[in-house]
Amino acid sequence: MREDSGRPAGAVNNATSEFKFKLSELAREYTNDALDTLVEVMQSSQSDSARIAAATAILDRGYG
Repeated sequence: MREDSGRPAGAVNNATSEFKFKLSELAREYTNDALDTLVEVMQSSQSDSARIAAATAILDRGYG
């Protein structure tokens, strides 16, 4: 490999940053549906582990 080739150490990959931003924007469109699904699983699942996982996900998002 040649010295001084490629992106300098510590430089941000703008293409990756832009992709992550777009993906985040698309995902936010489904926030309400995702939360509704988590609440439904938490309240009505027969599996204790599924109910706990859903409750934990809700708390993590609500309180970090």
